[in-house]
Amino acid sequence: MKLKRTKKPLDTNVKLPKDAIFRIFGKMLLDLDILPLSRSLHGAVRQRDVRALLEAASIFNPQSIVEMLGNNKTSRGACTFAKLYQVGALIKKYPFKSKDITNEARAKKALQTFEKYERICELYNSQNYRALCRLSQSHPDYYGLIDDLKREILLLIGDRPDIESVYEQGRHGPGQCTASQFKDGQVTKYFKYSELPYTVSRAARPHAIALISSDPRWMGALNDWYRRKMGIPMWSPICMEDFWSKVLRVYDHSTLTTVPKTAITDRTIEMGPSLNIFLQLGVDAIIRAKLKRGWGYDLNTQERNQKLAYEGSVHDNLATIDLQGASDCVSLKLCELLLPPLWYDLLLELRTASCIYSDGSNEPLRYNLHKMSAMGNGFTFVLETLLFGAAARVAMRRSNSWGKSSVYGDDIIVPSEAANTLIDYLNLMGFSVNKDKTFVTGPFRESCGKDYYNGYDVRPLFITKQIKKVSNLFHLLNSLLLQEKKWEWHDMSYSRVTETLRTWIPEHFALNYLGPQTEDTDTHLFSDVPLRYDCDGYRYFNRLVERAHIQRTPKESYFFRKLMVDLRQVPFNTACPQKWDWTRRLDTGNAFDVTKRGATFFCCVRSYVP
Repeated sequence: MKLKRTKKPLDTNVKLPKDAIFRIFGKMLLDLDILPLSRSLHGAVRQRDVRALLEAASIFNPQSIVEMLGNNKTSRGACTFAKLYQVGALIKKYPFKSKDITNEARAKKALQTFEKYERICELYNSQNYRALCRLSQSHPDYYGLIDDLKREILLLIGDRPDIESVYEQGRHGPGQCTASQFKDGQVTKYFKYSELPYTVSRAARPHAIALISSDPRWMGALNDWYRRKMGIPMWSPICMEDFWSKVLRVYDHSTLTTVPKTAITDRTIEMGPSLNIFLQLGVDAIIRAKLKRGWGYDLNTQERNQKLAYEGSVHDNLATIDLQGASDCVSLKLCELLLPPLWYDLLLELRTASCIYSDGSNEPLRYNLHKMSAMGNGFTFVLETLLFGAAARVAMRRSNSWGKSSVYGDDIIVPSEAANTLIDYLNLMGFSVNKDKTFVTGPFRESCGKDYYNGYDVRPLFITKQIKKVSNLFHLLNSLLLQEKKWEWHDMSYSRVTETLRTWIPEHFALNYLGPQTEDTDTHLFSDVPLRYDCDGYRYFNRLVERAHIQRTPKESYFFRKLMVDLRQVPFNTACPQKWDWTRRLDTGNAFDVTKRGATFFCCVRSYVP
């Protein structure tokens, strides 16, 4: 596909009725045609009552619907399930703005949840771990459980981490760091390298020094920056102690913040020091590779979990297990019991032992963390996968169940015969099973963004953003059209809501941005209309594309911009031993462009098709 880009920014804002979202909900409820089962929802929509709408939608969760339908494995049962499931999903994640549900209320609820899990971890560290230890020593059903879990983990990751590989595999993440160091969208790779001093915890400072010293490009960029800052000529020696004091700033706590989760609550995120996260992601890369090589758990794709969820819904032979607050319940004592000592020591050095939270109105709250890490920490995801994977493998072996398993974070799939044993082990490890999202038997399974009812894809459509731009309308309309195609097995139609949405699209975009179905749902309207021809006779259609503003940087930033491009290994040519293989083209595209997150504009792009 050949692209021709125009750089002229377009105004894509749209003006919708104040009650636009309620109109959408009302039309979708009519399209779903379940009036006898959703009268309370229709009433809440008519009254524009957000609180009543959320309360009425709360009963439409998968577990409740499965219990209501029984073991109905017909296509009609799947049709009813899909419609009811769509009703609940339609409402629960939309970011409502009302007097009852404010951003402050969502953040407060998230903080209360964080404090609840902290108390759980504190209690596990001091008392509850004893149950796992004593049962492992004396109870016939659990005898040697800790030893089995430790053995699984030891055989996978080894007794000691390769610290050089941690430095080599480390990288900057896409998110915000602590101390509000990166503001106004300046969280991209360039700013992580060039904004100095770097933040790092006291325990991780020696690792940070070793990390930077092991990279000549990074060390050269910082050396150039330090000499310019201090006015030291290139031929003059420098004091390394003063150098590191200027480059690194000790910051011994992380910052706790909240991000949207559902309509009524946020979730908490831990923003750690920048170099701590860099090193944590090095640990993530190493354990991620070991999980794939040793246990077959590929954390770079969700495909395995999704396929097993489908198989479990058809054959009722696999259980999907979900946990409540899994990342917030990985207690320090559990890691001490199960991880090899040198791995445990490394994770302690790279984590932050405390965090602060401030809502801007009161004195900041400080928490001494009783968990190993939370969401936002670079190794949280692989650590919980490692612990749950070990528990799943031990549970399968001890329950004499043979079959497939998969773990992706807290999305766990094991043979149904091993599910109850695994749930017992997880409880002893300090975790709580989410009963609303755990399915051991029956026709429904869900995992990693896929939902199946007896093999039928019943994944609902979520509306997670407020509609403010044309691209939002494109995305919603196209998603509804794709949903209709996906649900052809029960003749689903969203004719009422799509007709309403089309009337809100400005005429210029409705007429000129039409084209075939593509992977992007927010660039144009999917349509079967014939494509246009340009003056050379080539067929094309217009797309609305979001581009990043390129930021100008000073000449002195050249060495930091070089750090944005990863080095590529070139095969050694024995016939012509040279430093560079000139037959291979190095095409880095816009790798050196410096952008801010959120600093974007929309423009028209012509997409040519054969």
